[in-house]
Amino acid sequence: MSIMNCFKIMQVKVKGITINYATAGKGKPLVFIHGWTNNWMGWIPLAKILKNNYKLYILDLPGFGDSDSLQHYSAEIAADYLAGFIKKLKIKPEAVIGLSMGTFVTSCFGKNYPKLTKTIVLIGAVFKDKKRKVTSKFIEFWLKLVNGRKRAESVIKKIIETRFFAYLTAKYLNMYEFNKFLIDTYGMIGKKKMKKEAYIQMGISVTTIQLQEVLDNIKVPVLLIYGKQDKLVNIRNAWQNLKRKKGNFNYRAINKAGHIVSLERPRPVAEAITDFLQKYYKA
Repeated sequence: MSIMNCFKIMQVKVKGITINYATAGKGKPLVFIHGWTNNWMGWIPLAKILKNNYKLYILDLPGFGDSDSLQHYSAEIAADYLAGFIKKLKIKPEAVIGLSMGTFVTSCFGKNYPKLTKTIVLIGAVFKDKKRKVTSKFIEFWLKLVNGRKRAESVIKKIIETRFFAYLTAKYLNMYEFNKFLIDTYGMIGKKKMKKEAYIQMGISVTTIQLQEVLDNIKVPVLLIYGKQDKLVNIRNAWQNLKRKKGNFNYRAINKAGHIVSLERPRPVAEAITDFLQKYYKA
């Protein structure tokens, strides 16, 4: 049986636009928010495991996948639509789980709507140390330079959706061990379906957000999951900084995995999430 047969694709109207999402499994709900150049399909390897114990709701954010477009995009706006989605479906997630860019959306949601979820899980959350602040400023400058320039945005979009670009970033930035099958199967469709405006404006948004400051205002328990070989995040510094904060933070580092740890090592990620939820609630 095809793995796609395990998922039911649905749509719901939220604040006047259509949000596309996939569901699978039975049990208490978990909600998933994808990364910068992906859609719901990037979660399939992890979802195949977690669906045995939970009811999964895996969104395409506005401007991504098969969800409708917006006039403007930011992590805060996406968090508002996430809240509207949860309210519309009348669920109370055990956790809202974000990956990479999705950790900014999930964190903004956790700060602004603490009563709509029991916990949040951040996979590959990017904190800005001194070196990464310089990189973020450069990316922000570059994205602002092309923002609104339709021809430039179209050129960037065409580059991003090529297999060459996907393989390059996977090999040198996102993965511990390059795996062509994982990228071809779970990464390419999202790149092709995302709106160029969503890519540019969400990129600008996340480069301007200080994730540490957002987490200062989150009251629910938080689990941070990293690949030990993450090339985008200094995970030791990230955890040391969070340990000094007042919130309820938990941490798990997974060996032989890079930034997209949920794609490379879905089983230990599933175990980390399950252990975390069982620590606070009876799953």
